[in-house]
Amino acid sequence: MSIERLNADHPQVRHRLERFAGQLAPMLTALRASERSELQRELQSHVLEAAARLSGSVDERLDEAIGSLGPAEDFLPELVEEIMLQRQAAGGSPRSLIRLASARGGRGLLGSILLMGCGLAMLFALALAACGLAALFLPGAGLYLNSWNDFTLSFVAQDHAPKVDDRIFVPGALLCAAGLYFGAARIAVWLLRGLLPR
Repeated sequence: MSIERLNADHPQVRHRLERFAGQLAPMLTALRASERSELQRELQSHVLEAAARLSGSVDERLDEAIGSLGPAEDFLPELVEEIMLQRQAAGGSPRSLIRLASARGGRGLLGSILLMGCGLAMLFALALAACGLAALFLPGAGLYLNSWNDFTLSFVAQDHAPKVDDRIFVPGALLCAAGLYFGAARIAVWLLRGLLPR
């Protein structure tokens, strides 16, 4: 059979893929029927693509492509767990979002760290905005330059530190806070789109 004719509709190919699906079925019982069939379709598609790049008889190519996945006991539990985490994450559980990000390996770990960084940036933006608004009503609230030439946000007056002029601080704080908050929120949404199922 030529490479072009290697498709799931051919009886020989279909029979081998059905056998492969049958071998996987006992390990997919934790999934819903729709999730099971979607995962099997994805794996079969991967096998067909890999087999199309190989040479030999149909059975040899399919066996080699299936073998390239490794033992099902090694790769399938991780896929099943990820599908189940995606299902939970689609329900909006923050804990499952973090677990899903961690389950994604290095990319997921980096995504989790970036997501936490976005959360911290959003919290800082809220604190900056609160301090900026407080400076309008509380005489001591504002931005101070301390003795280490470092800036300090404070809601009370600092005796030995010069205060930045409120005419500069208040609009600057509110603009920076808004930009930081919405920028971090946008990045967080982008990261979450990569973690959640399509």
